[in-house]
Amino acid sequence: MPTYTGQRGTGFTSLKQYLGLNEDGAKRLGESLYEDVNSAGQRATDAINRGRSDFEAKVAAGTPDAFEEVESADEATKRAEAAKYGGPDAWEPSSSTYQQIQDAQARSRALGSDAGRAALLSERTAGNAGYTPGSVGLDSFLAGRGMGDKAQQSRSQWAGLNDYLGLQRGQAADAVNKAKASADATSGQYSALAKGIKDKEVVAAAQAAQAAQQKKYEQSTGKKVEEVRREAAGPSYDYEEMKGRNGNGGRRDPMYDGPVGYAPHLTGRSSDGNIYDTSGGYYTPDGTYHPPPRRNP
Repeated sequence: MPTYTGQRGTGFTSLKQYLGLNEDGAKRLGESLYEDVNSAGQRATDAINRGRSDFEAKVAAGTPDAFEEVESADEATKRAEAAKYGGPDAWEPSSSTYQQIQDAQARSRALGSDAGRAALLSERTAGNAGYTPGSVGLDSFLAGRGMGDKAQQSRSQWAGLNDYLGLQRGQAADAVNKAKASADATSGQYSALAKGIKDKEVVAAAQAAQAAQQKKYEQSTGKKVEEVRREAAGPSYDYEEMKGRNGNGGRRDPMYDGPVGYAPHLTGRSSDGNIYDTSGGYYTPDGTYHPPPRRNP
């Protein structure tokens, strides 16, 4: 920008006249410096965003896949052990990012002083021998007049880069915590699945063993187990009631207590509610056994 606008040989008569003649140019120059500083601030912001984005991509890569059903307890156990978070724990911006933040903040502070603006103008016109220190100083003054309060706006805006960096750090930490929680939840789901499968296998094995025992019993006695149970229950002693009493002194289920639990000598419930055996002893409804009375010799 030319710093002299009067006619050749006449010069200008006052600073006020000079400023009036260069008002539009001063405004353009001030806005140009302001935009340069904003570009530096935006580059720093973009560097912060890229850094956090790259970090979160590594977090995602270290997060185990979502839970899915498997048929084998061994496979579920293996996946429970493998479902561990394997990504980074904390985000540290690069030295280049820190440098760009510091550069943007230094430039925004420079807009607020003649010396600072002069330094920015000298940097822009480096190598231009015709742009003398006097011209730089005058243009710095004009730019300050032309940008109004934008120097303060720029300084406030880019001083906030530190707060913005802190916010992005917090969001990166949240991403890590969520990834770890997700991994723990997935591992827990696989562990629960493995336990459920094993429990079913235990039940199935017990049922198979019971069925084999029942078959063996029927083959050795020639009687169906259900028939034996009902015979043991007696005509007025319901099977479900018998099952409920089989642990408290009442009749026992031969499939659970073996041959010694089967009591074919019991005669069934009498009219007084008791169950008598052939020796004269009896069971009361609460399952208590009363031996037969002693006989005098």
